[in-house]
Amino acid sequence: MTNTNELRRRVARSGYKYKALARKMGICPSTLQRKIENQREFTVSEMDDLAELLGLTLREKVAIFFCKNRVI
Repeated sequence: MTNTNELRRRVARSGYKYKALARKMGICPSTLQRKIENQREFTVSEMDDLAELLGLTLREKVAIFFCKNRVI
């Protein structure tokens, strides 16, 4: 599951708005929001795109997208 809190922190630090991130990823802002909130799952390509846009390292990417416990 996605570590929602950490992902939100990283988005806030990036300066991107959810709408801009979603557009760059080719998805709707509401879809991105549902995925961040663990209501839908990210695809591998979406995780890669988002990690690249946010400048995440591999370690950070794994910690955020492969969290064992749901963190909100």
